[in-house]
Amino acid sequence: MSTSRLDYIRELSEQLRINGAPEAEVRDIVAQVEDHVAATGEDPVSAFGQPVDYARQWRPLSRRRWAGQVLLWTLPAAGVASGVTALLAEQRWGESVPLNGSDVARFVTIFCVVGLMPWTVGLFESRRRASRLGESTRLSPWPLRFAVIGVFAVVVGLLAWAMEAWGASSVLAEVPRWLLAVLGVVGLGAGFLTGPSPNSSGHAPAPPWAPREAWKTRVRRAFINR
Repeated sequence: MSTSRLDYIRELSEQLRINGAPEAEVRDIVAQVEDHVAATGEDPVSAFGQPVDYARQWRPLSRRRWAGQVLLWTLPAAGVASGVTALLAEQRWGESVPLNGSDVARFVTIFCVVGLMPWTVGLFESRRRASRLGESTRLSPWPLRFAVIGVFAVVVGLLAWAMEAWGASSVLAEVPRWLLAVLGVVGLGAGFLTGPSPNSSGHAPAPPWAPREAWKTRVRRAFINR
């Protein structure tokens, strides 16, 4: 089964970006592939191998980059958790809010959703898709997604139960409510600037390894979808 040149280029570009290749290097490698396929008419998979393997030849994904991309979401996750805590707190804005195990569980849950899952489940799906171009049958991603959702729900439920039982009555820290609100705004801003490109038309957001856009473009797309 022949491979579409556009499909190959799209998957190769994504794998290079996942591995941390600069955008200029991505464009150069893609141009080389396009020139070769246009000149020879050869199937890109036959000429270069699967996109995930060819991208690895240029720049493999290092453990340092993977860990850095996951930990990058620590601040946005902490900010969102702080903002939620500030909104739900019953204290006045100048008073301190006690934080216990349930607040830690909330942070861990948000961090897993926005930071860990894209670079584990999302990464696995992208790698699998980019290693099967040209095959007559493609595996459906939905069984994996449903399995991950089920496991994630069980893990989060057990974590929340354990933290609630352990820390419901023990105060880990006390933070002014206004400071939690400020952390929430900062975290949301950090997530907006570093996260997937916003899209108000109902389509799925871009993956975290997609090319970054200028902040003005991100604001325009988020609110007026242009």
